Amino acid sequence: KEVRYLGTVNDWLNISFSMKESNPMRFTDNVYINDSLLEEITAEDFTDGTNKITKINNYAFYGYYSLKKVTIPDFVESIGNQAFYNCYNLQTITIPNTVENIGNYAFDTDYRASSIYRIIVESETVLKGLTGTGTSTMGALLSTVEDNLDRIYIPESIEDSVPDYIKNNWTKFDKTETVNGTIYVIYGKI
Repeated sequence: KEVRYLGTVNDWLNISFSMKESNPMRFTDNVYINDSLLEEITAEDFTDGTNKITKINNYAFYGYYSLKKVTIPDFVESIGNQAFYNCYNLQTITIPNTVENIGNYAFDTDYRASSIYRIIVESETVLKGLTGTGTSTMGALLSTVEDNLDRIYIPESIEDSVPDYIKNNWTKFDKTETVNGTIYVIYGKI
C-alpha cells in the first residue's frame, strides 16, 4: 500500500486526525510527498519559512513503515499520542530541549519490537522523561523502545542529571561524539 500526497511534510503536520483509523498512512509501506519517498523527517520540514509547527499531532505518522529518522526542531513543544506508533523501521529520534510533553505510546509498537536504536536527548526534562522520573507528562519513553535501543546520546552539559535507571542499566562509553556542535556522552546497553 502506498500514499501519494501533493503537499509538503509541513502541510501534513498541520492535519489533525481525530483517530488513528482516519490517517491514510496507517499500515503503509511507502508515502510519497510530491513524488519523493518519505524516509526521514528533518527539522526543516517543520516550517514553511513563515509558520512553525510547535506540536506533532496525535497519530501524525501512525503506522508508517518506511520512516527511518526523525529530527524534531527546537521549537516543537509536544508530541501527540501515538504520533509515531507502529513506525517499525524508525531508527533514530532527536528530541530537543523544547519538548515538554510526549503523548501516550508516541513511539511504541503493537507486537513487534521497536527498531529505534538511537535516541538523541537535548535536555534534562527529556532525559528524565525517558525513564518516567521527571515531572513532565512524558511517561517512560525508554520502556517502550528499550528492546532494540543501542545508544542514548546525552549532552555533556547535563551529564550530572542522568537518572539512576540509565546509570545502572547502561554503560557509559569512554568516547564522546559531537553532533551539530554539541558534545554528547554516549550510553550503551550493558
